[in-house]
Amino acid sequence: MGDRVTSAVLPFLSDVLYAALRAAGWEKRGEIVRLVQTLKGGDRPKNAEGEFPGVAVMPRSAWEPWGIFRKPLDGRVQDNLRRWNTGGLRRESDERPFTDVIPSERTPRQERKIADHPSLKPQRFMRQIVCAALPLGKGRILDPFLGAGSTIAAAEAIGYESVGVELDEHYYAIAEKAIPQLAKLYPKLGTGSKSAQAPAVMFDWKEANQTHDTAPTETEIVEQESLVPGQEMIQL
Repeated sequence: MGDRVTSAVLPFLSDVLYAALRAAGWEKRGEIVRLVQTLKGGDRPKNAEGEFPGVAVMPRSAWEPWGIFRKPLDGRVQDNLRRWNTGGLRRESDERPFTDVIPSERTPRQERKIADHPSLKPQRFMRQIVCAALPLGKGRILDPFLGAGSTIAAAEAIGYESVGVELDEHYYAIAEKAIPQLAKLYPKLGTGSKSAQAPAVMFDWKEANQTHDTAPTETEIVEQESLVPGQEMIQL
């Protein structure tokens, strides 16, 4: 008991996903805010851009919500930690708990060349999420929507056991090749022991949070191949 589900979702659809998880018996325990400038939203009215140049249909997203849900506990948190190694989140350090606002970057070109998937998440961010998921560093990470394997790669880099499931054979083949390559990136972000008696994971949270402090410019996004040259970008 006390197992957790952490799931990314578009801001305007989060209520739909969260309602379904609650209906399935999961308890909402918080929400992680991934601070990242995207190109979602901010568009002018379709086919009437010239008539309404000062109108945006919806806000341009500058964050991504990750809901945190937990199975009902079997007794107290401490009871679940002793029996199941679950029930909480791993702290960043003795002085600092895991926090729910994480500055992030758009997925670097280097990672996207390794794993060609439309929703690939960056390793610097994923390793923070994965590390926090096992409060004692023991257990197994499950990703039932493997995609190109960014979650499993993060678990491998940290030293956690993990299992991924993917129905699409194309992306499964990509993940098979991509996971070991992604896991080798950024060695300072931690390699740990998979021993059940050695839950210590060497993880540099400061290194993981070395991301852009400001929104990327149009030039930077074009360089990241996220914006076609000449396409308009509306800043928030």
